[in-house]
Amino acid sequence: MVISYEIEFIGEREVASILREALKTDSKIEKFEEFEDGFRLRLTGARRKIVIICRGNATGSDCLLIVNSKKIPENGGIALNADKIAKKCGSKPEIAMLGALAKLGVVELKHLMRVIYRNKGYNDVLAVKKGFEAIKI
Repeated sequence: MVISYEIEFIGEREVASILREALKTDSKIEKFEEFEDGFRLRLTGARRKIVIICRGNATGSDCLLIVNSKKIPENGGIALNADKIAKKCGSKPEIAMLGALAKLGVVELKHLMRVIYRNKGYNDVLAVKKGFEAIKI
């Protein structure tokens, strides 16, 4: 598993604060910047770029993991359907996508689950765990 990524997450801002708290003692982070509709995270020695898109619209949400993308979303592929997981668990798709980041090795699942349980609740912890288990990487 390669752990040198540059990750761009387009979705809710609260996900950035959850991830930042889970990663606060980690020395792998080179750069972490928040912007209006998400955040960008660069790990030390990043070789691959990953763009994670979580956007809501009137008919529902689109939550995809796009790997090695230069344009959004033509060059990527769906690795996780976070909308289904979120509906089953009573959570948000962005929370389920954090499980995908744990599977990539960006953050440890147990640290992430602890932070989410403390800040959000049990349903969101289930969504992260199911996102971790369902990711096809």
